[in-house]
Amino acid sequence: MGTGVEFTMPKFALRRHPAFALGLLLLLITAPLTGQSLKRKAAPKRSLSRELDQALANPEFHRGFWGVYVYSLDHARVVYRHNADQYFLPASNAKLFTLAAALHLLGVDYRFHTTVESAAPPDATGLIAGDVRLVGSGDPSFGGRPYPYRESPGSGVPYDMMAAPRALAQQLKARGVTKISGDVVGDDSYFSDDPYPPGWAIGDELWDYGAPVNALTVNDNTQYLVLTPGAAAGEPVTGTFDPPLAPPVLVNDATTTAAGTATRVRLVDGDPACIEGTMAAGAPPVTEALAVRQPALYAARLLRAALLESGITVTGTARVDSTPATPSQFSLAAWDSPSLAQILQATAKLSQNLEAEMLLRLLGKLRGAAGTTAAGAAVRAAFLHDAGLGDDDASLVDGSGLSRTDLVTPAGVARLLEYMARQPEHDVFLSLLPVAATDGTLAHRFVATDAAGRIHAKTGSLSHVNSLSGYLTTARGEHLVFSILSNNVNRPATATRNQIDSIATLIEKY
Repeated sequence: MGTGVEFTMPKFALRRHPAFALGLLLLLITAPLTGQSLKRKAAPKRSLSRELDQALANPEFHRGFWGVYVYSLDHARVVYRHNADQYFLPASNAKLFTLAAALHLLGVDYRFHTTVESAAPPDATGLIAGDVRLVGSGDPSFGGRPYPYRESPGSGVPYDMMAAPRALAQQLKARGVTKISGDVVGDDSYFSDDPYPPGWAIGDELWDYGAPVNALTVNDNTQYLVLTPGAAAGEPVTGTFDPPLAPPVLVNDATTTAAGTATRVRLVDGDPACIEGTMAAGAPPVTEALAVRQPALYAARLLRAALLESGITVTGTARVDSTPATPSQFSLAAWDSPSLAQILQATAKLSQNLEAEMLLRLLGKLRGAAGTTAAGAAVRAAFLHDAGLGDDDASLVDGSGLSRTDLVTPAGVARLLEYMARQPEHDVFLSLLPVAATDGTLAHRFVATDAAGRIHAKTGSLSHVNSLSGYLTTARGEHLVFSILSNNVNRPATATRNQIDSIATLIEKY
């Protein structure tokens, strides 16, 4: 696990600070101009450059495209660059840009407010004559995940999927509601109908990481399929959903084999999707996280189920209405989110695509023209311009990096990180990032190395794409920002990650 190294951003790290330039000039004038002293101070930089050049010259790096940029916050200088101004597909390193914009523009304490509303309060008998509306506000945290973020204890369904709907149902019950004579309506009008950003692959839609974007989202638009072997060989594998509500249609061709044999079961995309392969008798369940295709309808169904479970009669069904309700609606219940700082920590450490996309649309809604992908991207682009990035540093169309049309340069990523190191919210921004050998997507990387606990960075991966960018404290205590991007690498993802980690380890020893 981590070494417990505390990473504190230096407050004086300014890339073009005039006082630094003057101080450096005075240092050069007053320093003893001996060959020995000059050689001693210059050696670390030359050594790192030489070692990184040698590493990237290794034949293992030849069949892909690699970019590396390292910048010293303490000394305001570029330490190393390789293909630093070339474009790369960033994968989830694109989230750095979205999270930084959201944190900077909305503030660390921004909160979401999801409500259950009706046209009028319940009457003396507890009857609501008409519909109730579950009104979404683009809250990524609406669901069962606990906050502040903590590591999941293991595999399987990670939390109570009915926690949020039940909490709202209990509030209605506490108000004396006994019966609803209308429908439970999912109101997703806060964002425009814009479920999939440009450049997303059609094959991603089945899985939780490709869930459609919607203003009314519960549990990250995720439904879990739990596969369990039969009691004996030859029996079918059982597939159950959590929550067991409106499950998608699947074809189940998976069978149980003898105890002790290998489990090779998988879900294959199709229309409908198909469960294929085998599971050994007695083998532990296998859990697959699937995307909910109709988010607002699904949320309304969950709330209706929770209301019935609580003893409230609902005569109508669940449906969706994307037209905003009249302002005179009566509030029956509310779900208030944790702070944006806490929400973004889960988004970054889990690399949650849907939540990053919701944040981009929120920027468009609150700071731009509309709650759309394009409007949010325009707000983010203006933020990046104000942060000092050039027009050629990043070209991003979505919020998460799942799009195959996103482009960034290693230097552009580092410039963003350097800018955030100088902002009042820099400590919060740093806390969002996975920590080497400690948590998030870096929990199992850099284990038992000197880099453990010294690297706070965002990972990223797509087919033939891997990336790692963030902050690093070197063995001698220097604070760096770095970006390592790789494209067109036709190797197993684990092998590419090992290559990236070897480069980061060399930088840590600087």
